[in-house]
Amino acid sequence: MSYRSIRAGRVAAAAGLFTAVIGGTGTALAAAPTFETIPIEDQFTDEFLTEICGVDVTTTATGQIKIRTFQDGTGIQSVLSINVRLTARADGNVYKFQDVGADVVTVRPDGTVVELSTGQVPFGFTGALMVNMATGEVILEPTHNTEGDLDEACDALTA
Repeated sequence: MSYRSIRAGRVAAAAGLFTAVIGGTGTALAAAPTFETIPIEDQFTDEFLTEICGVDVTTTATGQIKIRTFQDGTGIQSVLSINVRLTARADGNVYKFQDVGADVVTVRPDGTVVELSTGQVPFGFTGALMVNMATGEVILEPTHNTEGDLDEACDALTA
């Protein structure tokens, strides 16, 4: 596992919901959502930071992912909330960061399925990203890029 795989899991969950939504027929009355909580407690060799920083990095992830899935055919289809604290360690050095936010999949009245990802994506962005899930078109781009945090992480891990 890695924080990248945690984030990729968010994308995979949204893609699965997209498929379910497209195949769904909708109902006259909205059904209650289903809830799932996935606890995160893991330690792993962080291949991403190891490669970028040039030192062996081990990362610990602690937190949870909550998924709410709605069964009707329009409006909000799913809300995936993530709150994971990560601690990377290399040669006695430490760098702490978080993956927090929410991904909301919505079916618009015209049938367009969009995913709105908000929050703080480690070494990616803070803010909001909205994508048309059928075409991949970016509808809204985040205004704050956090890829530069990699330099800060490597400086801390190689000090």
